[in-house]
Amino acid sequence: MDLTTEARARILIEDRGDYAVGASTFIGKLVTLYSYQAEEYLRRTVTAATYTEHFNVRSGQAVFQLKAYPISAVSAVYSDSSRSFDSSSLISSDDYTYDPDTGTLFIDKVSLPTGPRSLKIVYVGGMATNTTAFIVRFPEVSEAIDMQIAYHWNRRSNLGENSVSLPDASRTFTGQINWLAMSRLVLDKHRRMDVY
Repeated sequence: MDLTTEARARILIEDRGDYAVGASTFIGKLVTLYSYQAEEYLRRTVTAATYTEHFNVRSGQAVFQLKAYPISAVSAVYSDSSRSFDSSSLISSDDYTYDPDTGTLFIDKVSLPTGPRSLKIVYVGGMATNTTAFIVRFPEVSEAIDMQIAYHWNRRSNLGENSVSLPDASRTFTGQINWLAMSRLVLDKHRRMDVY
């Protein structure tokens, strides 16, 4: 899912007086690229939907970080070291709780068997169902992506290249296009952190 629109990104580019006819396709590709990159950087699933996640359970572990949040509902939690996940492995909703805003599920009244992929959680979560809803709920993230796209557009003819001019000399060197510091700061506020 795109996290901003070509029209929004184009506003920043046009305000600089640097918009070429026919550039919409390129800007649209940048929207998709940076939306994908932002989701990867956030380390969480953006699109709101029903998800099933499996977790490796360590001895004494009772806290699990889901990838798609905020969480709207937890449908089922199964604990089964044999991974058959039949109805006998269903954990009662009285035995766990969750923080919808952080996507953290706490199993506090039962101990879990350890093992790879021995916990299965079915839930509804994610940041938004579509681009418009995302922009309304997380306008600062969309704006950060818009700024990143304008920055990329501005450097489109010399990607990976920087130059420094001094009196009587100049130097050109290559460098990557990374997230702008301001964009990264905004994304960090929504980034999924590991829970141990």
